[in-house]
Amino acid sequence: MALEFASAHIRVNAVALAVDNHLLKRNEVIEVLASFNGFHPLLRNGKPEAIANGNLYLASDSAS
Repeated sequence: MALEFASAHIRVNAVALAVDNHLLKRNEVIEVLASFNGFHPLLRNGKPEAIANGNLYLASDSAS
């Protein structure tokens, strides 16, 4: 979408959620999620605060 709308000066961002939260603390889920850590640039799942702050920034006038 970013490429398609760039000529109209429309920016497109995506937030791919991999958030560390209480729902993911079940034993059967912990191992599976740990196997995904190598795919993340920070080598870990995101924190809810970081996801929220990133979204707030993208929705702000500062990001335009």
